[in-house]
Amino acid sequence: MLESIKGKVCWVTGAGTGIGRAAADLIKGGDRIILDSGTTVLQVAQELAVDPPPGEQVTVITASLPVLRALAQARHVHVIVLGGIFLPEHQVLVGPQTLANLQNLHADKLFLGADGLGVESGLTSAAVLEAEVSRAMVRAAEEVIVVTDSSKINNVGFTPIMPLSKMNRLITDQQAPDDFVSALREMGVQVTLV
Repeated sequence: MLESIKGKVCWVTGAGTGIGRAAADLIKGGDRIILDSGTTVLQVAQELAVDPPPGEQVTVITASLPVLRALAQARHVHVIVLGGIFLPEHQVLVGPQTLANLQNLHADKLFLGADGLGVESGLTSAAVLEAEVSRAMVRAAEEVIVVTDSSKINNVGFTPIMPLSKMNRLITDQQAPDDFVSALREMGVQVTLV
């Protein structure tokens, strides 16, 4: 479905908006969060921009330009943009400078996207440089929350990010395969289906 947000046209999916809302509901006032890249993570940023948590300002760390644009006018959000090499096809910053910036930061929560999730393959990405940044984000966060639609489940991306057992929570849609959801819950991962 096409939707206009502040004069810009973007693609919005029903599952993505539900996942984004459920993820944004986990953000508390005063939280320091990392928002990775990708369309579902962008939904989290858009929800945060229009419906902030009460209390203190939220600090967002990101290397995603779409996330930055979504939060640019949100007065209740303090945004830290990680520097680096710009990948125009993915609209993200990557490379040594991005990794160095993440080394000295600590976040309460990371909202991480994925190109693939599998019990054997773990969480995977289609791009090597993005996966490198995602791994550094995982190290910088207290809690790892994966946000993705069920079409990514049982797919394998080009390069690994982390084993599924390292995530604390998965937020996905109702079409997630029952056996996959059960396997995650057996690992101690919280699963939220929207």
